[in-house]
Amino acid sequence: MKTNSLKVPESMQALYDEITAVSDAFCKEHLNEEYAKMACKMTATLARKRPSPLVNGQTKSWAAGVLYTLGQVNFLFDKSQIPHMRRR
Repeated sequence: MKTNSLKVPESMQALYDEITAVSDAFCKEHLNEEYAKMACKMTATLARKRPSPLVNGQTKSWAAGVLYTLGQVNFLFDKSQIPHMRRR
């Protein structure tokens, strides 16, 4: 996803790209484009924080954390919702 409108700091761009590549791939396979966009926005927000928490931890862990958080607040684990996933 293009980051021009998301205003990702240049110093965080590579890390942002790594995290969103993981979340985009997961969303493409298991969720939808809306979740992918929300994940990009949330990751960009975290990248803009000073200091950014994204510099600590692993790329896959951040992608998973972002998607899990989005799933929690958007009722992804509720069987009556579409899309829906089981909590693991």
